[in-house]
Amino acid sequence: MPNLLAELALTTYPIVGMAAFAVAKPPTAVALILVVGQLVLPSNISYDFPLLPPLDKNSGPCFAAFLGTLLFARSHLRGVSAFKGSGTFMVLILLGSLGTRLTNRDPLVYGPMVLPGESIYSFVSDAIRGVLTTWAPFFLGRSLLKSPTEYRAFWKLIVVAGLIYTLPILIELRMSPQINSWVYGYFPSDWGQAVRGSGYRPLVFFNHGLPLAFFMSVATMGALGLARAGETLHGLSMWVVWAYLLVILLLCRSSGAAAYAVASIPLVLLLQPRTVIRAMWIVGVLICVYPVLRINGLIPVDSILHAALDLFGPQRTESLAFRFTNENLMIPHSQQRLLFGWGGYGRNFVFNDEGIVQVVVDGFAILVLTTRGLVGYVGVFGLLSTPLFYCARRFKRLVDRTDRVFFAQVSIFAACLLVDLTINAVLSPYLYMLLGGLEGAATSFGSGAEEGGSGAEEGEGILEEEPPADDRDAHHDRA
Repeated sequence: MPNLLAELALTTYPIVGMAAFAVAKPPTAVALILVVGQLVLPSNISYDFPLLPPLDKNSGPCFAAFLGTLLFARSHLRGVSAFKGSGTFMVLILLGSLGTRLTNRDPLVYGPMVLPGESIYSFVSDAIRGVLTTWAPFFLGRSLLKSPTEYRAFWKLIVVAGLIYTLPILIELRMSPQINSWVYGYFPSDWGQAVRGSGYRPLVFFNHGLPLAFFMSVATMGALGLARAGETLHGLSMWVVWAYLLVILLLCRSSGAAAYAVASIPLVLLLQPRTVIRAMWIVGVLICVYPVLRINGLIPVDSILHAALDLFGPQRTESLAFRFTNENLMIPHSQQRLLFGWGGYGRNFVFNDEGIVQVVVDGFAILVLTTRGLVGYVGVFGLLSTPLFYCARRFKRLVDRTDRVFFAQVSIFAACLLVDLTINAVLSPYLYMLLGGLEGAATSFGSGAEEGGSGAEEGEGILEEEPPADDRDAHHDRA
């Protein structure tokens, strides 16, 4: 059971977190609240309140960040429309949630198992939770990170947090995942999931090794983008930081998270930024239509498994095959209520006649499709994909080489996140803020907002003497 410290950390964080506004500018304060909350708060415990979403390590920091912005930085939200642009997808999510409740009032009976129907009460709770933990961090990122300079600063904070987190990671790699037990008095996961071969998969304060490894992958990809953009960290070469983070990531024993960071290396170093952006835009489109492709058998599952076997070996391939097998069971079930899904309470699972569940759902995409239907899927993944499309559409307006290589790396992060959501369910408030910030920064491309904050390194002279970025890219492609 969690100890008193775990309860105090969770219940007092919303108030303590808002103290960040007293010591940092609003963009930094919000970033600190969301990132620190994700890294230090206890996992898998929550406190329920009527109508309100459970208070946990996601909702608590979101509440603190949003309320703190309203109280201490309201001027930063002026002129930003909450439900236009990407905000229309949040409206679609809410409308889809209402449709899910209205079409799932009936209880489901599987032998002795009876699953309750949905109610308007659950819609109100889901709507509040969605606005607080999904839309609020996305909207704050879009509103506060309005230039490449501010967006780079957020990424540098992620990198610094990753560097600090390597210390407890190294302890758990040597001593086994015990830090959460030492500090909060309980182990938040299944011990078998923490053992990999002859070593351990660290957790620290995450509920599983996968979200920890993905956070380290994000920090590693960010360090690579900042290194390519010529950034340093208090005089330390960002290339050194990137190499160190990459080593730690590989030690985290998560093939998928490591693959994203490793795959970004040749893309960023060998391809032109505009080519990278276009490729990631295509990935985003494919993820948006993933349910249609999957339902019609257009995803080459066998080829993907063969490639995984060659790259990662049989053990990791079995894990991926397990996910696809469960998807094969879930897809026909989802087609029975394709428009608005089956709702919550486990109604989206497949049961046998004895009331025993027959599937294990790991992927966020199939979870959204089966619970919210196509309407909810379009809303959720439309929201997540819009920043990537904004970046691709306005990318040609960037003339600064350092901005171009940096945002090419950011587009890889966004695409990797979307791909990961088809097989895992790793999605946290700091990721929503990174995506919202990408949209906010992209809207300033070519407007002059980025000038002076993210220019080329001294002596590189790429703005005046060289031809426009589009012409350079075109010349390179022809060559």
